[in-house]
Amino acid sequence: MAAAVLENMTNDTQRRPRTESDVLKTVTLIPAIMTTGLMAGVFASWSNAVMPGLSEVDDRTFVAAFRALDKSINNPLFLGGFTLALPLIAVLAVSS
Repeated sequence: MAAAVLENMTNDTQRRPRTESDVLKTVTLIPAIMTTGLMAGVFASWSNAVMPGLSEVDDRTFVAAFRALDKSINNPLFLGGFTLALPLIAVLAVSS
């Protein structure tokens, strides 16, 4: 029974031609997953490693270190990943 269901599913997917919508979804899904994962990693490492370390210093050192970290992280690569994640997810939501 399960083999017949799987065979029908395989046959159905093989008969249906790819549409432009399928290509758009695939081309959008991969960068959406990558940018969302990268941003989640940045936020996780920032909250689990950087901020606890900075919490142990005095206020003046905290502000100086935070400004230096903020200045170094503001670059085109970070900006691209940070700003592309949400629009790519929105395109996927609209195209579904």
